[in-house]
Formats: sequence, C-alpha cells, structure tokens
Amino acid sequence: EYLKKREVAYDKIYSSPNTCCTQTAQIIAKLFKQKYTTIDLTSRNHGVWQGKSYLEVFKEYNSKALTETPENGEALKDFNKRVSKFINTLIKENKGNRIIVVTTPEVIQAALAKTLELTPENQHKLLIKTGSLTQISYFEGWSSVIYSNFNFS
Repeated sequence: EYLKKREVAYDKIYSSPNTCCTQTAQIIAKLFKQKYTTIDLTSRNHGVWQGKSYLEVFKEYNSKALTETPENGEALKDFNKRVSKFINTLIKENKGNRIIVVTTPEVIQAALAKTLELTPENQHKLLIKTGSLTQISYFEGWSSVIYSNFNFS
C-alpha cells in the first residue's frame, strides 16, 4: 500500500533467493503488474556460527565476532565487497531507472555501510528490521540514503 500510494513507477523488481524475499517480491510484482527477477544476492555465510544467536557467538568470541571470519564462513569485509560489487552491477545495468531490490536486512546493512562509508567494525550499529523499507539513491560517483528502516505497517 505504501509503495502504491507513492505513485512512483518502478522499472524493475529484483529479489534475493530467500523464501521471504521471493514471497515479498511476488506481492510487489503483482501490485505493479510486473515480473520480478531473482538475483544471486545472498546473506553472509556465517559458517559454523550459522543458526547460533548473537549471544552465543559473543559468549565464545566476544565483540571480535563482529569482524572475525567464522570457520567455513565469509569474512564481513568479503561479504561487503560482494554486496558492493553486486550493487555496482545493478547500477550499471539500470542507469536512470528506479528499481526495487527485495533482500535481507544483512544485505541492506552492507549497502548502507558502503553509502555511509562505515567500517566493518561499526556497521553492526545499523539496525534493519525485517519488512522495512530503505531507499538509497545512486548517482555518478556518489550515493545518498533517503530513508532507512521505514516501517510502513
């Protein structure tokens, strides 16, 4: 309803492969009478930490866990580079277009960290709630956060 009320035309809709993302993308695509494209923009691989709560991970690794590379997992800086590269590709492919990317809070956090030039040690301070909206506008050589974590419910 929020997106519809904005009366903005979107050129493309993209979705991460996670079930919650594709289900949301289906709703948005139906609203705008468009198809969505599934993209390989997945959350960070947490390796042996997968499925553990932050409390459990912090108990074992303390605050170093924010930037440590979990066994069989992906370093936060590598995850950020992967997200950044993917965003740059989307920007290049959609120059001048308005797009919607339905993805996970962790990917949005990485995109915001890039835009705000946050270090990996500080990006955890960005809380992104599931089901919220974030708008980042990308221009030639720079980007700007318009709003983040907007909850329209």
